[in-house]
Amino acid sequence: MQKGFAGLMTLLLLAAVFVLGGFWYDQKQSGSPSPSLLSAQQPSIHGMSSDFATSSSKTIGYITISAPTSSNGLATYSNPAGGYAFQYPAFLAIGPYGVTLRNPGNNDRIDFRIQLSSSDPQTYRSLVSQFHASVAKEAVNGVTWLTVALPQGGQVYYQYANGEAILVEGWSQSVKGTFSDDGMQTLKQIVSTFTFLGISERIDHKIAAVKPGDKFNNLTVSYVSTKNLPGEVSFTGQLPIVGTISNEQTMNSGPAWTIHPAASAESAIPQIGYPVTFGELFYIRLPKGIPTSLQSLAQTDFEQDATATFVLANLKEIYNILGLPQLSADLIGIKQ
Repeated sequence: MQKGFAGLMTLLLLAAVFVLGGFWYDQKQSGSPSPSLLSAQQPSIHGMSSDFATSSSKTIGYITISAPTSSNGLATYSNPAGGYAFQYPAFLAIGPYGVTLRNPGNNDRIDFRIQLSSSDPQTYRSLVSQFHASVAKEAVNGVTWLTVALPQGGQVYYQYANGEAILVEGWSQSVKGTFSDDGMQTLKQIVSTFTFLGISERIDHKIAAVKPGDKFNNLTVSYVSTKNLPGEVSFTGQLPIVGTISNEQTMNSGPAWTIHPAASAESAIPQIGYPVTFGELFYIRLPKGIPTSLQSLAQTDFEQDATATFVLANLKEIYNILGLPQLSADLIGIKQ
């Protein structure tokens, strides 16, 4: 039952707004001066439910965070699937999805809004409108960034290049506090080291390289689209997955069944572009529910938290900017 509750909390996080071809959700803190948007449809990342310090190298999905060097105390954040990298002071705590940095000693926070789009989405405009702010330009290491001054000393840096928009926002979570001078120095450190990586390694290009008819183990690609970036891939064929089943039903919804794959199942799930430990990160939604003939078995497995082999069909992977897919499929069989 704990797993069902954890899954329920994950589904609540996935309630999102679909904006300009990007997947986003609003995590505005009560009383905070500006909104913070993260990629929506994030996978459940077990064991990463809170911020953590960068004392050693870590991996979050396709993101790698290097341990700081003794010479400058900076950690290096690299996301080839998202197509960018930067350095930041290692004493900052990084959020569980890798797109938020916090100073544990005060209320300073730095958020990253990344969006892939065929044209400039100008995501900074919402902040300009909200705070009646003006837009300026600032050259950093030969790169021109647009800047927006926010209330309480906050600052935004924005850039669009190679079909990718990056907005870096420094602000204070305190209702009456201000974004500190140290926070501003950190923000400028991040911007000064920010780099767009090779476009060929970005997840939208990895998806675009997949073609209908391509084989992934027993599955065959039936559909590929990058219309809504980064993109999605659908498959035909049967996929047996070892794992457990849970019902993430809420008070206001009907049954919401999901499969939680075991770590050993990762090799069976198609991976576009980069390897990832699916068993630790993902669940598979069953949007059509459970067929009548399988409901008794599924209910028993759920109540006993029993491991079984679930036979799936029509697998779909919809990707976010972290390069991680939300998985959905149809359940066609259960093997005890």
